[in-house]
Amino acid sequence: MVTSKKAILNSLNKFEKRTFRNLTELIYKDHIPIVAFYIIKGIITLKYSSRKTKDFTSGEFIALEDLENNTPLKFTVIAQKDSEIAILDRTTINEEIKEN
Repeated sequence: MVTSKKAILNSLNKFEKRTFRNLTELIYKDHIPIVAFYIIKGIITLKYSSRKTKDFTSGEFIALEDLENNTPLKFTVIAQKDSEIAILDRTTINEEIKEN
C-alpha cells in the first residue's frame, strides 16, 4: 500500500525530528531501510557511487518507496551539516497514518 505523502505531512508532528550538526551517513547503499526521511531544512545527498550524487532540499521525501516496498537502497543517504530531518519510521506510518 502506498502511503499518502499528504497524510505524512499532516501528521509530521508524530515523527521524531533531528538536526544533524555534522555531515552524517544515515543509511548505506544496499541496506533495506527501516525508516524514510522528510527534509525540513537543509540538504540530503544521495550517493549512488563515488562519482554520482544527487542533492535534495527542504520538502523532499527520501527512501519512502523503498521503506514501503522493503527494497534495498540504490544509494547511501547522507545528511549534510545543519540539516533538520523528520525520521519516518514504519511503525508510526502504519499505526498513525494508515489507520486514518
